Amino acid sequence: EIEMQAQREKLEAKQLSARRDEARKFAAKLEEKENILEDILQRLKSDPSKKLLARSWDDIRFVRRDALNEAENVPSVMKRLQKSAAAAAKVELVPLSELREKPDLKV
Repeated sequence: EIEMQAQREKLEAKQLSARRDEARKFAAKLEEKENILEDILQRLKSDPSKKLLARSWDDIRFVRRDALNEAENVPSVMKRLQKSAAAAAKVELVPLSELREKPDLKV
């Protein structure tokens, strides 16, 4: 039991460090996106022309899309999605006509 407890603690420590590394990488990517948005804001402050405004709007949409994609592709999120998909795949639908105890349906 003592060995199992020690192994469990090591595993928890590894998982925690993996989550921290994952969070660090994600934070770095978000900081990169933040810098891009700050650059866009500075350009708009210096020259608020319609052409630059339209181009900046497109840049903001691209940054937003990239940030959402990166958030969805975080390994812990991917694992959770795979688990929920596996659980959903295990659910089996049975026609009412094949049920042994037929429920009373009130319409």
